[in-house]
Amino acid sequence: MVRLKTKIRENLRVFRKTCRRKSDNKMATNHLKTTPRRFKQLVHNTKQTTTPPTNRQNPSDQKKQTSKETTKTIKQTYQKDHLNAQYLQQIISSYTRQKITIPQQTIQEALLNLSYAHTPSKQKRRTP
Repeated sequence: MVRLKTKIRENLRVFRKTCRRKSDNKMATNHLKTTPRRFKQLVHNTKQTTTPPTNRQNPSDQKKQTSKETTKTIKQTYQKDHLNAQYLQQIISSYTRQKITIPQQTIQEALLNLSYAHTPSKQKRRTP
């Protein structure tokens, strides 16, 4: 955490210096690991708002939790049929009354949480 904070502070220092000088744009884009266009956008935004840019992690990239209803339907269909996530996806989408479509990855994660499935080892998949 400390390294991340110091890295962000260093990036902000470089960013502030380059806002003053236009000749160092390439150096700043290399240091900040952004494209020149994104760098120009950041400079323009900081001049308008007079606040430095923050860490650009998008909050919408966070994983969404599966609801209790979906885990319940997955559990019920698995207890009936004992199939993998790919087949359960087809069964849930075709036989439920509400016509729910649950992605295969969500079903697999729910099966792992319920300990109905296990993660396959990569070593078994490799063939010589």
